[in-house]
Amino acid sequence: MANNSERPDNIPAAQVAAKQDDVINIKEYLFWAWEKKWWILLSIFLCVCVAFYYLYVTPKSYVRSAQVMIKSDSRGRSGIAELEAFQDLNGFSGVSVDVMNEIQAFKSPILMERVVKRLGLDVFTYKHNLLRDEVLYNNAPVKVSFGEGGTPAGYTFEISKSSDTSVELSSFYYKGDRLGIDDITVSLNDTVETPIGKIFIAPTRFYADGFDTSVKVSCGSVHDVAKAFLRSLSVELAEKETSVINISITDNVISRADDIVNALIDVYNEEWISYMNEARVNTSNFINERLVIIENELNAVDTDVEEFKKENKLFDIPSEAQQTAEESSVYSSRYFDITNELAIAQYILDYLKDSNNNNSLLPSGAGIQDANVGSQIAEYNTTLLRYKALLENSSPSNPVVEDYNISLEMMRSSIFRSISNLIATLQLQAKNIESRESQIRGKIEMTPTQAKELIDIERQQKVKESLYVYLLQKREENELSSSLVVDNTRIMSYATGSNAPVSPKTTSILVLAIAIGLIVPFIYKVVKDVLDSTVRGKKDLEALSAPFVGELPFVGVRKHFLCFMREVSAVSSENAIVVKDGSRDTVNEAFRVVRANLDFVAKRIETKSLVTLFTSYNVDSGKTFVAANLAATMSIKKVKVCLIDLDMRKATLSKTVQKTKTGVSSYLAGFETDVDNIICHHPDYPNLDVIPVGALPPNPAELLQGGRLDELIAELRTRYDYVYIDCPPLNIVADTSVIARVADMSIFVIRVGLMERVLVPEVEEIYRSSRLPNMVVLLNAVKERPGRYGYHRYGYNYGYGYGYGYTEKK
Repeated sequence: MANNSERPDNIPAAQVAAKQDDVINIKEYLFWAWEKKWWILLSIFLCVCVAFYYLYVTPKSYVRSAQVMIKSDSRGRSGIAELEAFQDLNGFSGVSVDVMNEIQAFKSPILMERVVKRLGLDVFTYKHNLLRDEVLYNNAPVKVSFGEGGTPAGYTFEISKSSDTSVELSSFYYKGDRLGIDDITVSLNDTVETPIGKIFIAPTRFYADGFDTSVKVSCGSVHDVAKAFLRSLSVELAEKETSVINISITDNVISRADDIVNALIDVYNEEWISYMNEARVNTSNFINERLVIIENELNAVDTDVEEFKKENKLFDIPSEAQQTAEESSVYSSRYFDITNELAIAQYILDYLKDSNNNNSLLPSGAGIQDANVGSQIAEYNTTLLRYKALLENSSPSNPVVEDYNISLEMMRSSIFRSISNLIATLQLQAKNIESRESQIRGKIEMTPTQAKELIDIERQQKVKESLYVYLLQKREENELSSSLVVDNTRIMSYATGSNAPVSPKTTSILVLAIAIGLIVPFIYKVVKDVLDSTVRGKKDLEALSAPFVGELPFVGVRKHFLCFMREVSAVSSENAIVVKDGSRDTVNEAFRVVRANLDFVAKRIETKSLVTLFTSYNVDSGKTFVAANLAATMSIKKVKVCLIDLDMRKATLSKTVQKTKTGVSSYLAGFETDVDNIICHHPDYPNLDVIPVGALPPNPAELLQGGRLDELIAELRTRYDYVYIDCPPLNIVADTSVIARVADMSIFVIRVGLMERVLVPEVEEIYRSSRLPNMVVLLNAVKERPGRYGYHRYGYNYGYGYGYGYTEKK
């Protein structure tokens, strides 16, 4: 900006707008922070208070964890250690375990629902403390249970102690809506019928001492409660390449979290044993059915032997037939084995043909010598168990489930073919043995008919006896394997963990609160600066060509907390002159600097009496304050100064002297012809006279256009060294443009924080177009803080306004 010198007139007006320095000045913000330090500390204090409130009302969360090992050997079979001694018995083959599948099983909603039912977690009891609710788990004064209808989900009610033997139920709600149910008195340890179902309330050991206030009971559905706990459940591998699983849950109650984790492990093991016993049950049913049939057949053969010997009076077989009988016995034994194996194979084949057994486990291949068939059946049963376990936690449309369906169908077809081929082979072997026995019978025909018939009967007896004993042995083996089915897990550690809450994190929240309390004032400052479109300092006026005669500080006080956002005006219109003779405060020094600059500019104006008008672009720019105090500053130099109030619509300057009936309006209207009658002498400044408005005229512009104004100014030029005219804002009324004809100099007052920066080019245009004579610019209400906008630092704290409680600083 030019200082007392003009810029070239060929600069386009469009380039007048000041270029804004958008680089944040750290120094400015540090000065601002120091000035507002108490407000920043208050902001931090409030944020910390909010943080403490949040920490108080937010339930604390704890993490409790347990570790279990899924039992499996190198081949992926479970229960190895316990069943190792029985691996030689059929039916004791291990079941393959996929650890990742077991992790999903732990996350099963079905398992969690059983945990909820077992622990009664679908009924919550809690009491209201100051600003928060406290969950009562193992320390509730009463235990609430419902009848056969189950827990009425969505209902809440309050329980208060009525007497030592009864309680009162009240405040019934359903999903947040108050129900019109009267209070109900319920005896302890008694079931009572209520509108929400049968309720049984039993006292706990906390009833006598811990029931000083009412407690609230909230009922939820088992499914919803299980889903809520599953969201806080974590099941994952402890380490890669291991079968150890970490099971952890986050909950607001430590004891409840421990119970949930431990109960989940128990329920999982129970489910595992149930799956494992299913195959044994099917095998047991098959063996029992066969035993009944063989027992009946054996009884019939025993009866035939007994009756044959009685009828034929036979006591011993002739020695001649002994060798033949022994040979026949060998073939009979082979025939028995083949017949037994053929019967079992045929049973399994019929079992496969029955479509009702498609999703049932196949009977074990015990008694079938073909190892391939036995391994196929065992593999099929193992795969079917996996399929059922997966189906409980998924849907039939799951791609994995569909893959299992295809695999099971292919395995059934393979087993069917293998059994069919085995039956054909066994039938051929039986036919060959029968042919050989036919030859032996030819030899026996030489013996008595009775001996031959007896041998046939005894052979059948031996076959039935051997088969019966075999089935009894297999039944015992199956029962033994059922009793030895063990848990699929080995508990490495029960639910445990730190008693320190994991959330909310006190230290982090307090640090965050302090950071927010520190940052929010700076955010406010930055946003305020970004949104501030007004003139902020001298730097915003650098592009103006008009001479710049100085800056005046802000005079004001902070009257209440709103001063954090803006300074409050502090000087009244009646006491607008703050300049004092001999004072060395910042305001007086600022006016002296402006006075010196104006004297320098006035040297170029050839006149003995300098007439200066004061105007601005906005109302409340402080032009009246500037004119009055600058006039007082000039009068202190022992020169004669006259201050005229020509802002005849507001007459603000006139309030600095005693109210008079006559004034400049009377003179301009011709009602008063003597200038001395409208001049008021200022009591505090001997060399300063003031001409007030007097009566407010209805037509100020017409009065100013008349010749009386020229006569008045001409007369005043002969009496005073300086004539200062307080004019209305330039862009509001035409008065200033009319007054400009009698002025030698114009002081355009721009107030910081009031005039928009977009108006700066218009101020430049006013200067270039010479609408105002010898126009200079004065910046008013400059704040003390140094920084990016070129503010001066006067060395004292001050402000601007029209001053309540203004104190002079020396």
